[in-house]
Amino acid sequence: MPACIHSFFLTADFVTIAVWNSHFGLNGLKIMWEQNMLGGIDAFDSSKPVQWMVVDRKDNKGLVAEFESPADFSFHSVNAWQGPRADGTVDIVCYDNLDILHALYYTNIRSQGDGALAFANEKGDSSRNHLVRFRLGGIDPTRTLVRDLKAAIRCAERIFKIPSPHSGELPTINPSYSTYPSRYVYGVVNRGYSFFLDSLFKTNTETRKTTN
Repeated sequence: MPACIHSFFLTADFVTIAVWNSHFGLNGLKIMWEQNMLGGIDAFDSSKPVQWMVVDRKDNKGLVAEFESPADFSFHSVNAWQGPRADGTVDIVCYDNLDILHALYYTNIRSQGDGALAFANEKGDSSRNHLVRFRLGGIDPTRTLVRDLKAAIRCAERIFKIPSPHSGELPTINPSYSTYPSRYVYGVVNRGYSFFLDSLFKTNTETRKTTN
């Protein structure tokens, strides 16, 4: 099923795509019925896991590994890199469900409006994000799932989860560390002083400490 996907991961050998539980209804036809993309997304189903697909980008081998993780949603990837045994590590900003999509309606970020306060009281906590690191272990680039239909779908291992306000949105790193292990993540965060964004943050992924 088609899904709302905002970004993906790139390493030296692979492209990794995470398909979030943000599927468009009726194979996308619901967008036409609702006349907008957000209305075309089906209700969040926490029983459906995230599907991770690892695609070879060097030797045209196609899909080489698949993983699953508990249901969540994301806009922005942070960074990804490979380990010595073709293991993959990814950093990403995640949400527990799709409430963040509704939080970004103009009426919900306009501080003077009654709608913003009502939404914040009801779903403010569920709209907060987490900085998450996953490990995709045991990627074997010699096996292609096109030829090996019985290849196991493994679990993406969550290494850590740093909650808001110690994580935020529009994450970036020092570009010199792109596709290499990175330590610091920078971005914008909502500490609760507004209905949108009110601060900058710097998170140390080794100590898990944040400066706002």
